[in-house]
Amino acid sequence: MLIQELRLSQFRCHHQFSARFSSHLNLIVGNNGRGKTALLEAIYYVSRLRSFRTATTRELIEHSKKQFAIRLFTETDKLAIDWSPEEKKIFLNDNPVKPIDFLHHFICVALTSQDKELCGGGSSERRKFISSILIQLDQQNLIFFLNYQKVLKHRNALLRQINFDKILFESLTHQLEKLGKPLQQAHQQLARRIGKIATIFYKHLSKNSETLDWQYTPTSWNVSFEEEKQYKRTLIGFHRDQIVLRLNQKPMAAYGSEGQHRTAAVALKLAEIYLLRHRFKKNPIILVDDIFGELDDDRCTALLNLLHPDFQIFITSTNLDWLKSKLKNFQKLEL
Repeated sequence: MLIQELRLSQFRCHHQFSARFSSHLNLIVGNNGRGKTALLEAIYYVSRLRSFRTATTRELIEHSKKQFAIRLFTETDKLAIDWSPEEKKIFLNDNPVKPIDFLHHFICVALTSQDKELCGGGSSERRKFISSILIQLDQQNLIFFLNYQKVLKHRNALLRQINFDKILFESLTHQLEKLGKPLQQAHQQLARRIGKIATIFYKHLSKNSETLDWQYTPTSWNVSFEEEKQYKRTLIGFHRDQIVLRLNQKPMAAYGSEGQHRTAAVALKLAEIYLLRHRFKKNPIILVDDIFGELDDDRCTALLNLLHPDFQIFITSTNLDWLKSKLKNFQKLEL
């Protein structure tokens, strides 16, 4: 599915915006603050019903306005979203639909500077990354995941109480295990697949000079009630699984350079593209938000070579000169 046209109203810094796009390569150029990233964010929002920049949808509304609207046209469909803090309306070909029936009507993957958070610090971002792919591969996983979060929230609330219903607590523990153990197994299996694919992509990006992998350690489901009561939170469940990204068998968070972190993040996102393409037998739309300035020339060239020529790609940049020397047959949109 290819994007033909995007229209925005009161979205970020775009009071009114409309543009048509090439079916292959679209370069969006302009100075900082002109709303280049916002265009990619709007496309991503239509695919995932969330932003890749913020968890607070209200921030997507133009300053001092009360709502935003997105209209996205593909070769077969019209996708529309009207959002305000009071109400979210979603339409497919002018017919109102539920979010679950709208999600991922087309698939896209965003490569952004924020992706480097996948490589540093704790395991939280890496768990979210795996969960995101798992939900895309099978939307039924979204229902399981949301139910798991509800049970987890309720169980944590009970653990913070001085006196509570032990029968209810045991029931919630059983529900958490019933939902969580299959999800944990699915996360482990998917993590192995992502790791193998990302290793191959990292070798291409680094010209075989380094080896990337990650180590997945599942959390035990055998934790004493006394310990959980002491910490006043749930200590069991896949949401506590540990994932250590490694470079040449050493933890990347401690030993990786800034450039290596960025390269590893790109390799993981390329793995996501590969998995989605393999699963749906069609190309995801690729959003590349001004990341070429964060990679050296060799790795930028390697990344461009790895992007399949049949993809519809949107690239933002403040500088077109470098890209013009590497790319052909592109459509330029200047903001």
